[in-house]
Amino acid sequence: MKKICLAILLFCSVSAFAVPVAGLYQAKIPVASQASQIREQAIAQALQEVIAKVGGNSTVLQDDDLQAALKQPDSYTQEYSYLRNPDKTQTATPYLLQVRFQPGAIDQLLHKTGQTVWPKDRPIVLAWIAVDDFNGRQLLSADSPSPFVKDIQTMADKRGLPLILPALDLTDMGNVTVTDVWAPFVDVVEKASLRYGANAIVMVQLTKNVTGTWDGQWTLAVGDNQSTWQINDADQDGVITQGMNDVTDALAQRYASLGQGSQEALTITVDNITDLNRLAKAEKYLQNLAPVQQTTVMQVKGKQVQFQLSLQGTQEDVQQAIQLDHVLQPLNLNQTDNAIPSQLMFRLG
Repeated sequence: MKKICLAILLFCSVSAFAVPVAGLYQAKIPVASQASQIREQAIAQALQEVIAKVGGNSTVLQDDDLQAALKQPDSYTQEYSYLRNPDKTQTATPYLLQVRFQPGAIDQLLHKTGQTVWPKDRPIVLAWIAVDDFNGRQLLSADSPSPFVKDIQTMADKRGLPLILPALDLTDMGNVTVTDVWAPFVDVVEKASLRYGANAIVMVQLTKNVTGTWDGQWTLAVGDNQSTWQINDADQDGVITQGMNDVTDALAQRYASLGQGSQEALTITVDNITDLNRLAKAEKYLQNLAPVQQTTVMQVKGKQVQFQLSLQGTQEDVQQAIQLDHVLQPLNLNQTDNAIPSQLMFRLG
């Protein structure tokens, strides 16, 4: 499989809301039996999957310190159980081993080894997929029988990425064509995507070769930023796996926080704090941001409260985390009368 030119995106804020992703610290691994040796191997595999999902980077497992931790998966395991594999075609693996890991231990491991931690609130991605398999080009909807739909959803779940496909109903078909996605005409596709409220849009063109392999062109667009790359001569699973890893890695690079930050402090002022309940809301929100280790109230002036944030990351990490939703709205310090001096200022909605 040959991969060509993936540019890393620098994303701007978008109007859609992030959504919380469940199950970040658990994984399900198909297994042949409930034998202890097979279980140990599956738990180790599940730990790898969870670390990549929480860290947000598909290459995180190449770190030597993390490789050492993977040799002791039981140290991070909370519980495990067996389920029947719902895919009856997988006769060689009739069970699923469901493993839950300790969130605190996983986060601590990533912080300790200087890796990123991607919080559960993650951007929604809308995927427009066009396929050319010698039977003409067609768009895929969430209900399409194409195996590519299952593959891309499976990879999105594996990487902890909220991903949706268009309905391709009359409204969609009136707004976008397969040619628009194939070109791609990004402006047209973005306009057609507004109804879905996604944070990011990915346009995928999949072409089957006479050799049976697949070429894929992937375009990721967020706001005014976009990047296009190619994945050539891949099998059906490979073209989706590599493409989704690239999409997720790029998004995580923007929104995840570094485990080894500069340990800097940041002062911000939050306006529209009208009572103690809203003060508690603002403080809890700031404390739960991934780059923030500790939140301290420094000064109160009318409806304004100044907070000092002790960071495990940078000021940019905090701004990017806040941009992902609409809890705090940025204000211009120069245009705010009698503002408490701070590095940043926001209004609590």
